[in-house]
Amino acid sequence: MTRSSTEMTGFARGVVYNVASFAIMGVLGFAINALIARYYGDTGLGIFSQVFAFFIIASQLAAGGFVFAAMRFCAEHTADRDKISGIVWSGLIFVGIQGSIVSLLIWLASEPIGRLWGSPEIGHGVAWIAPGLLFFALSKCLLFSGNGLGLMGLFATGQALRFVYLFGALLILIWNDAPASTLPAIFTFAEILLFLTMLLYMLAAKVITLTGDLRHWAREHLAFGWRAALSGLFMDINTKVDILMLGLFVSDAEV
Repeated sequence: MTRSSTEMTGFARGVVYNVASFAIMGVLGFAINALIARYYGDTGLGIFSQVFAFFIIASQLAAGGFVFAAMRFCAEHTADRDKISGIVWSGLIFVGIQGSIVSLLIWLASEPIGRLWGSPEIGHGVAWIAPGLLFFALSKCLLFSGNGLGLMGLFATGQALRFVYLFGALLILIWNDAPASTLPAIFTFAEILLFLTMLLYMLAAKVITLTGDLRHWAREHLAFGWRAALSGLFMDINTKVDILMLGLFVSDAEV
């Protein structure tokens, strides 16, 4: 088999992985919204949708541009595992610092957000997602690193697992008759579990090791990461800003 045919086979396999991942995400995403509407009504779904919009926007701030730096540098050094480890670990450090700051700020702002949106339940929900923002950013760094390395099966599996974990967490909350304001906790649960899953797998599969040149790659991350900081935010903010604007003027059920 020629190199070009091998590359095409790998590309085709990656397409299949991602199509399957999108199918799982679509089905479970619909199921999550349907279950919330069934057990918590329009108001519960409105609360969840608005907090989800906050999560989408804040998560991009938490991840920043360092995830794009990790993806770029991993793509440039796919054959050198020592460099890959340094790239990934230094990326996780920067993402962890930025994600921690954003998570803390969102937690501190949760009560004022609830007052501004005229819904204490939204404030409670925002407080529940705050820890998840940190772990979303860390998970995204690992997923984008895998993407840069061409590990499309790893990337697609991680994306699908996020929704599997979200769905499982929602079933647990419904089973325990949890109040609607706690439903956004499924994001924190899912992101913690996804980060641990991805990290343990990448270590076990020797995608990364516990060592690496952190000092050199820290400088590289800083040089590139700040320039890419707003790209993720601008890509996702337009998908959720309408929900947040509605929440300022109408009730949770109407949203």
